[in-house]
Order: sequence, then structure tokens, then C-alpha cells
Amino acid sequence: MTQKTIKRLWMAAACLMLTIGANASDNKDYKYFIRNDKHVCYCTSGGITVIVDPSPAGICQPAITIINESGSDFVFEPRNIKAFTYGIPKQKNIWERRHVKMWFDCGYSPDKLERDSLEVYSYEKYHRLTSRNLWWGAFIGNVISTVADGVAASDKNGYYWMIERSQRRNEQSSMLRNKALKQIDDSYWRANTIFDGEEHYGFIVVKESLSDQLVLQIPVNGELFEFFVQDWK
Repeated sequence: MTQKTIKRLWMAAACLMLTIGANASDNKDYKYFIRNDKHVCYCTSGGITVIVDPSPAGICQPAITIINESGSDFVFEPRNIKAFTYGIPKQKNIWERRHVKMWFDCGYSPDKLERDSLEVYSYEKYHRLTSRNLWWGAFIGNVISTVADGVAASDKNGYYWMIERSQRRNEQSSMLRNKALKQIDDSYWRANTIFDGEEHYGFIVVKESLSDQLVLQIPVNGELFEFFVQDWK
């Protein structure tokens, strides 16, 4: 058995231990597999399968798939999703408090940890923040580049190309911003009726928390699915 295989078996066992701790009153059967070095979590209960995949963009931007084979339709409301991170009790330093891998390496139970609530962005807020951040990033970058071009320009021809390059940068920034916002429009989870036999996919964004793990509580059709998502290498 290779060292890599042993490590993955240990990680699976640690994940199972965490899930048991996180779902002490939950009889659902949570399972995991590895994709791109990250644990993809999934669970089926009452004909509904929920998959939480952090592999595309990390644990703070997990992709969530819901498969409805329950025999009835229901409305899924992502605004009800809650996120937490584990914290080591009495530890005031946020970085040390929220990196709990060594806690489990020492064999301590997750029941002894505390939970810190994290913000899950709504579609509207994440769309607004992304648009603003991209605009300001492009604006500041273009100003710096234009000033550098202006310093280098020595004649009318040089100033002409300075303006031309500035306009091209603006066009490219606008194109990239529109592309990013379209991805949010197309894929960010919003309230939807999921009909029987349908599969819906989307992503959410949890505010950065200096953490390498989080707990997601996802209510679906009256049932609560609770996943432990981690980013331990």
C-alpha cells in the first residue's frame, strides 16, 4: 500500500469521524469521494440526492447539485443554507482557532469544538460585490498602465497609441466583467422548483473565513442535509 493511498484512507476516516460528530442526530448516510485532491460529499435520503463539490473553486465556493427522485415536486430556497466553521475553544487567534486539522490529528472529538457562523452571500449581494470589485480592479489597473504609457510617450504618435491601448484595456475589462457576471446569472443558486426526475446544479459563495473547513446545512424539501467540507492536503 503506497503512502498516498494510506493518506487518502486516513483522510476518508477523518472525514467520516467529522461527519458523525457533525450529524450526531442525523441518520442519513453521508459518503465521499476524491476529485482533484478535494473531498466531494454526497447523500441520498427520501429520493433526494445532494452533492457538495468544492473541487472547481474551493470550499468557499462549493458547487451544489440536487437530484429529485422523490416522486413529488418541491421548491429549493438557497437563502436558507447556513454555513459554519469549527473553532478551537478559548483560542483567540482566528488563524489558529479555525485550522483544526491538528486537533483531529491528536484524536480529539469534534463535539469539543465550537462553531462560528459564516455568511453565505445571496445572489444579489454576490452579483453586486463581483461587479464592483471587477470594475475597481480594472479602473485602477488601467490608470496605472495609462500613466506608465504617458511617461513613456514622447510625441503625438506615442500619445495616440497610449489612448488606443487604454481604450482596448477598457473594452477587454468590460468583456471579462460581463463574462463573470453572466456566469453568476447562469449558475448561482436561486430559488427554483425542482420537479420530480430533474437535476439542478449551481454554486454558492461563503465569505472567506481563514478556515480550511466548513459545515454546510442545506435544507431540502423539509429535510436538513449537513455536510462537512474540508481542504486538507
